[in-house]
Amino acid sequence: MSKKTFKFLAFAIIAIVVIVAALWYFLIFRGSVGPDGRPRSIRDFFPFGRPDITVPIAKPLPGPGEGTGGGPLPETGVAPRLRQVSDVPTSGAIAFLDVASDKTKIRYVERATGHIFETLADDYRTDRISNTTVRQVYEAYFVEDGEAVIMRLLDEDGVTIESFYGSLARGEGATTATEASAESQELDGVFLPDNILSLAVSPDTDEIAYVERRGSEASALVRASPDGKTRRELLRLPLTELLVGWPADETVTILTKPSAGAPGYFYEAERGVANRIATGFARGLTALLDSTGTMALVGTSDQRGYTSSLIDRAKGNARRALPAATFADKCLWSRNTPAILYCAVPKGGLGLSQPDSWYQGLTALSDDLYRIDTETGAAERVIDLSVEASREFDLMNLMLDPSEEYILFIDKNTLFLWSLRLE
Repeated sequence: MSKKTFKFLAFAIIAIVVIVAALWYFLIFRGSVGPDGRPRSIRDFFPFGRPDITVPIAKPLPGPGEGTGGGPLPETGVAPRLRQVSDVPTSGAIAFLDVASDKTKIRYVERATGHIFETLADDYRTDRISNTTVRQVYEAYFVEDGEAVIMRLLDEDGVTIESFYGSLARGEGATTATEASAESQELDGVFLPDNILSLAVSPDTDEIAYVERRGSEASALVRASPDGKTRRELLRLPLTELLVGWPADETVTILTKPSAGAPGYFYEAERGVANRIATGFARGLTALLDSTGTMALVGTSDQRGYTSSLIDRAKGNARRALPAATFADKCLWSRNTPAILYCAVPKGGLGLSQPDSWYQGLTALSDDLYRIDTETGAAERVIDLSVEASREFDLMNLMLDPSEEYILFIDKNTLFLWSLRLE
C-alpha cells in the first residue's frame, strides 16, 4: 500500500468516526432526558462529592395507590406510614419540628430548578417556598435549622464545582421562611470557595466542615460558618479523594473515597491531628461514626464479598460482625438512642465488585430497612418496603427528624424523596 493510499484511508476512517459521534450526540444523546427531567448534558456523567454515584434514568413507578408510587401525588389528605414526598428528583432534604404546628415538617430541594418545597410529615399538602432558580443542583445541604441551604452544582465550564449558600428571605414581620409568602421567598446569599470536594453539616446545623483542594496532591479540612464568613483550617492531608462527616458536636471525620480495588482509611480530626479509626488494609471501606464517637460502623470488600462490622473504640477497637452486610452510606445512627443503627440492607447480599458497581450505577439494589441494636446484636426489619409499596427501593441519604418519629430517604432509582413513620 502506497503512503498516499494509507493517508487517504486514515483520513476516511477518522471522518467516519467523527460523523458517527456527531450523529449519536445530535440524534440520540442530546434529546435524552436525565433523572431530573431535563435534557442530558455531557457534564451529567461527572458528579462529585460522594464517590461518583451514577443515577439511572427515572422510570415510571408501578404501585397500587397514590402517594406510594402509583400515580400523581394527592394535594391534600393524611399521609400513609410510607409516603412518597416528592414526585420530582431531589438533591437534599431536612426534617425539623415546626413550632407553629408542633408537627414535623419536611423541606427539600428540587434537583432541576433548585426550588425549595415544604410539607408536613403527616399531610400531603406541599408548598413551594422559594422562587429562585438554580439549575441542576447535584447536592443540597440544609443549614441553620432549615432556614438556609447550601446548593452544589457545576459551573458552565463543566469542571468547576460551585457551592452556593442561600438564606430564605423573609417578608416583613416574618420570623421564619414558613411565615413568609411563597412569592416573597428568594435565596439571598453568597458563593463559597470553588472546588469544595466534599461537605458536611454539624449536628446542630449551625456550622459546616469541608475538604478544600490545596494544589494537585493535597487538601485541607476546613470548619466554617455556613455562609463562609468565618472559617478555620483544622488540618492538611497529602490526599485529595476524601469525604467529610460530622457525626458528633465536636467530632469531624475523614474517609478516603471507597473502592474495592484500593485500601481505605477512616480518621477522626481532633486538634489538628488525624486519629486513625480504621486501617488501610480495608479495601472498599465505607464507614460511619456514631454520635458518641465510640462506635464505628465499617464495611469492607474481600474475596468473600462485602461484609459489615462494628469497631468499639471504648474496648480497644474490638471488632465484631454486623448481622447484615451493607454500605455505611445506607445507614444512620440514632442520636436519641446511640446504640441503635438504622440500615438499608440489600436483599441477597453484596457481590465482589462492591461498592464500586453501586456508585457507578452498574448495580441496582433492592433494600429492606432494618433497626439494629448494637448492644444486643438483634436486627429487626422495620418494614418490607417492596410489599408496602409494590416496588423495589435502593435507599441512600437516610435522615431522621429530631424526635426520630420519621426516617427520610432518597430512592436512588428515581431520586424521589420518601418518608417512613417509625412505629
